[in-house]
Amino acid sequence: MNMRSKPFDDPRVREAFKLAVDREALVRTVFHGQATVGDDLPSLGFPDYARDLPRRAHDPARARRLLRQAGADGMEIRLTTGPETPGLVEAAALYVEDLRAVGVRASVRELPAGQLFADFAAYSRLPFVAAYQVPVPALPTYQMNTAGGSPSALGWDRPDVDALVARARASTGAKAAETGGRAQRELWERGNTVLPVFKPYLNARAAGVSGIADDLFEQFPGFSHAALR
Repeated sequence: MNMRSKPFDDPRVREAFKLAVDREALVRTVFHGQATVGDDLPSLGFPDYARDLPRRAHDPARARRLLRQAGADGMEIRLTTGPETPGLVEAAALYVEDLRAVGVRASVRELPAGQLFADFAAYSRLPFVAAYQVPVPALPTYQMNTAGGSPSALGWDRPDVDALVARARASTGAKAAETGGRAQRELWERGNTVLPVFKPYLNARAAGVSGIADDLFEQFPGFSHAALR
């Protein structure tokens, strides 16, 4: 949700869009059960992931109330997506149905393969966009993609949270966990990302597999040209 675009500058609208999504249904239908429910924070499973936050419920009734309070009930929005990774378009289509169920006049705009991020400046100006992320620890992910008003942050600009993340990365043990957890709670409560599902990510090599190349992040191999021999 682009916080530079109304009504996503209102935290009530952002919370409503998080409450509207039926995460279990996404796991069951789009990924045939072979995925894990997400809770709007990246990097599940890494040591710096904030594991003590409550699970966000699927609560369409509260979502409708929040939208009414924000004067955004009946709002019209288009979710721009593309087949950049398996399941991205299908997840967007199901999410749009969830939004319609809470009174949002939502639709999907599907771009051709390879086009979603081709003009990133244009992408970062869109009001509502799909994305995906490869597994990277939570605090480095924040500093790479979100800190300092990055274009990929879509309007999230919180120097106080940036500072918490920096302090957490400079600390160890309980201090790092506490400080990093405070930063992630702010993202969970007021952030502009709906992250409803984690799907399996292949990151291994084996004898008999060829065509493996470094991916966008060098520690994770890319499988787009892989073949079995």
